[in-house]
Amino acid sequence: MLDEMVGRAKTAAQKACTQVQSDFTVHGAGASSRTPIAMEECVTPIHETLLADAMRLIVQFSEGTGISVPELIESARDKLPAFTSEIMERISKAAGWVGPSQTLSDARERFNRRVENALKDVGIGFIQGRSALVTENSTNQSKAMRLLQALYDATRAQTEPVFISTLGTGLSEPESQAAWRYLQDRELIDTFGVPYTARINGSGVDAIEGAKRRPDQPSASFPSVSYNNIVNNTMHIGTMTHSPIQQGGIDSVQNQTVTYSSQDLADLYRLVTELTSHLSELPIDAKSRQRAEAQVATLKAQLIDEPDPVIVRQAGRTLRNITEGAIGSLLATAVTQPSVWIWVNEAMHRLFS
Repeated sequence: MLDEMVGRAKTAAQKACTQVQSDFTVHGAGASSRTPIAMEECVTPIHETLLADAMRLIVQFSEGTGISVPELIESARDKLPAFTSEIMERISKAAGWVGPSQTLSDARERFNRRVENALKDVGIGFIQGRSALVTENSTNQSKAMRLLQALYDATRAQTEPVFISTLGTGLSEPESQAAWRYLQDRELIDTFGVPYTARINGSGVDAIEGAKRRPDQPSASFPSVSYNNIVNNTMHIGTMTHSPIQQGGIDSVQNQTVTYSSQDLADLYRLVTELTSHLSELPIDAKSRQRAEAQVATLKAQLIDEPDPVIVRQAGRTLRNITEGAIGSLLATAVTQPSVWIWVNEAMHRLFS
């Protein structure tokens, strides 16, 4: 079962990499150092989804068979690196054209660290029983997720850190400080010389947005808690005993099917076309432009076949986060193509809300 998961993920990742390379070649940048960076950004959500599914499979398989979680972790430890090896070989070919060896090394480290963190967390979270979560670990993760979400909201679009005590998380000072240390240890935030200040970093953004993609299930970064159960847990009901209402959580199963209408698909095609033509007009820095181009490439790859709603929504929301401030600035000034940016702004809010 795990081999099948890895195989599907490798196929999806290879397809994304091929599309990125094709897009860069069409635009005369096939040998650019941005190519492997864009490939990694497209593959990251696929890798995160694979790990979240794999960790959940470990727990479910342990519950159903009685095989210990540590034993299953060791089996997964042998199989999951196959994804990293194959994808890194693909990215290496792109990187080899221009030789950014440090970029390649850093990318491999991020893939490997993501795997080890996921295996470590599922081991800690389920080690005391076939299906029993360790209460302390779950509590720590829930507080850390609340703090990370607050930092995501407050700092993802800025370079300055904030004091975590000002974020209104509802955590006590000791709880906030413990959550800060947890996020620091997992390298999900950037910390500074002043104690208990922080700014979310790229790994933290990926962790929150990965959790949002599967809000009713644990994620690779937070395997003991789910996003809806922690961040969106706002239901107030007198009693849940014998209630027909079920709130999404780790042990509940809820399914939602998202489909795109013909108009939605037409708008997605137009959005990709307009951004491909006009992205250079946005007043954003080179790194942000690279990230935006990677998300546009992901959307374009999805439109080749039946689009995956999860990947489209993730790429679109990331693209919106990167560009909405710059688009607002353009709309407030005399831009060359105001009608284009008015439409792009409206389409991203409608399609990726």
